[in-house]
Amino acid sequence: NLKSVVSMDRPCFYVLANTRALPEAEAVARAEEIGRNLAAAAKDAGLGPLTSVVSRGDSTLRGHYPAETDAIARGLGWGVPGSGVAAPTIILAPFFKEGGRLTAGDLHYVAGPPGSAA
Repeated sequence: NLKSVVSMDRPCFYVLANTRALPEAEAVARAEEIGRNLAAAAKDAGLGPLTSVVSRGDSTLRGHYPAETDAIARGLGWGVPGSGVAAPTIILAPFFKEGGRLTAGDLHYVAGPPGSAA
């Protein structure tokens, strides 16, 4: 039950959406539904509108950005005219040290196997 999870005294929780595996239209629909469900659960729990949500993407930038983050924001009511809630600030941080992935100087690097030229 999402309402009970939102109500817990925890700094965060994770919703597994597996949207990267979906066509963009389905991923967007799922992301918007998650946003609506989060907003409703927070309201039902008496927490008011949520002010921060992290959408964890893929460190090699595969997926449906910015369509998914825009859909989550719409579902939450963020940046929607008349909602009184500002559009979200989005921070892209593609980095996964253990996987050898980082972005520097506007270039995205993915390390190859040890000993390779990649």
